[in-house]
Amino acid sequence: MEARTALAPLRRVAASASLAASSVGFAWVGAREHLFPSLTWAVLGMASLTGAASLALLRRAVLPQVLARGVAWVVLLPSVAAMAESLLSGRAPDLGATAFAASAGLALQLSRSNLTTDQARREFHPVAYRRSFLWGATAAATGGIVAALGAAGALVWSSGREGLGLAALAAVLLATVVGVVRMRAWGVLLGAATSLVLLVVAALTGNEVSAMGYLLASLPGLMLAAPIISARLRPVEAASAPAVSARAAMPTSGWDETTSRVRVAAAADEEEEQEQDPEPVGRARLSASQG
Repeated sequence: MEARTALAPLRRVAASASLAASSVGFAWVGAREHLFPSLTWAVLGMASLTGAASLALLRRAVLPQVLARGVAWVVLLPSVAAMAESLLSGRAPDLGATAFAASAGLALQLSRSNLTTDQARREFHPVAYRRSFLWGATAAATGGIVAALGAAGALVWSSGREGLGLAALAAVLLATVVGVVRMRAWGVLLGAATSLVLLVVAALTGNEVSAMGYLLASLPGLMLAAPIISARLRPVEAASAPAVSARAAMPTSGWDETTSRVRVAAAADEEEEQEQDPEPVGRARLSASQG
């Protein structure tokens, strides 16, 4: 444990440097673009966003880490898609796409431990499904950033109506991230409600490309609602443990939040003791019950 704690700052610096390499790459591409000034500014804007995310990876707080990982996924996914398209076409992957994928992928791998430090666990400690909620929050951050970039592009190059719609979607998804990371029930509920609306819109739209976009944008809310639904559909575990709801999983404030933190800490300590030596724990429980 002490060794891992000592290596945490080094991993944060390495993750930040890896994502900063993508920022330098975007800046280099933007500086070489001379034919389309608007595209130059777009690429330079992406360089600034990636650079800010690389600095956020140096922070210990959970929210900057989740948002920075969302930016890293925004860089990684198109790069991997470009590499796959090249391979399927019988061509070698583009060097630039490969470099961006390697930079963002390494940053994501190195920054994983930033969400499991003692401070991160104290800051974000839902009653159950911690990893699932973090995945959902990261997915919402990724979707929100993509929607924000799309809104900026639409407002500059396309219709203002489309840009405002994407801006609203970005605001909702990023608000979901803040609510979930701060362990507020409204964060999960907002994400789930947004997903339902997007699924209905996807079913009603006649454009297949738009429908696919709406379906992808609905994934973060579905990921956040999945733990709640899963807990409700497993009556066997519900008999031995209290049912998990959005309010129970995400305490609000005051006495309930303090009580939940004590319960989570006690449960985590008990699990660690069971992993190390389950028999003393069992004897302690038996002695307590007899006493």
